[in-house]
Amino acid sequence: RTIVYIENTPQRAMGPRDRSKYIEVVTKFLDQSTSLKNNDVTPMNITVVNDDLIEEPEDKKKGPRRLGSSNNLKKKRSLPNDNINATDSYSYYYNELGGRYVPKTYPAIFVQTEFIVRTNLPYDVAAFYLWNEFRTNEEELVSQFHNNAIF
Repeated sequence: RTIVYIENTPQRAMGPRDRSKYIEVVTKFLDQSTSLKNNDVTPMNITVVNDDLIEEPEDKKKGPRRLGSSNNLKKKRSLPNDNINATDSYSYYYNELGGRYVPKTYPAIFVQTEFIVRTNLPYDVAAFYLWNEFRTNEEELVSQFHNNAIF
C-alpha cells in the first residue's frame, strides 16, 4: 500500500469522481514508466483503500485532524485515458503506513492506495520499484494531477 498526501485541496472529502480521476491519473502515470517495464512490474489493479480530509489543527501541538473516510474504490486495468488536477505536495511511504507526515498546506487529502501487480519479483522488490517510481518522478505526477483536474 502507498500513502499519498494531496495538499491545498478543497475543504471536502473526495467524491466518487475524484477517486476515479485519481486512479485514472495514477494508472496513466505508471503505464508510462519505462523503469517498471524494464523491471517486469505491471500494475494490474489499483484500489483507493481509504481517503480522508485533513484539516489544520486548532492546537498545533496535537497535530492534524483526519475528518472522515470514503468507501473503497477499485478499478481494473482498462481505464479511460482521462486526466486529473490536484494541488501541491505528495508523500509516498514504502513499507510503512503513513509515518508522521504533517501537511505543509491545509486542507489536505490522505489517500491510501493498494496496487496489485503482475511480476516474477519478490513482493518487497516490486513494492520498492513502485515507491521509487513515485519518488523519482514526483514532478511528472504532480503535473499530471494539475493538468487533469482531480477536484
